[in-house]
Amino acid sequence: MFGIAKVVGSSMLPTFSDGDFVITARPLFRSYRLGDIVAIQHPTLGVIIKRISHCSNDGTFLVTGDNHSASTSTLAMGDIPLNRIMGRVIFTIRHNK
Repeated sequence: MFGIAKVVGSSMLPTFSDGDFVITARPLFRSYRLGDIVAIQHPTLGVIIKRISHCSNDGTFLVTGDNHSASTSTLAMGDIPLNRIMGRVIFTIRHNK
């Protein structure tokens, strides 16, 4: 399954910029791994794009933005269950300003 999401804000700089679009895909033959960049349907923040920083044995993930000074804290985002992950980023469409 493929998806598309728009990057909003500067929390993923320098990897992605505000206005970029990312194409996501759900992995077919492996699970998500530490370091994967994923799109998440967060219950209070909406669709967010973050990097997996920790994989727990209970099937949940902790995520973080690449630009820590402009990103919502991992604590505030909480544990992310697998069913909230929309897919891993596989391609970027850069927004030219």
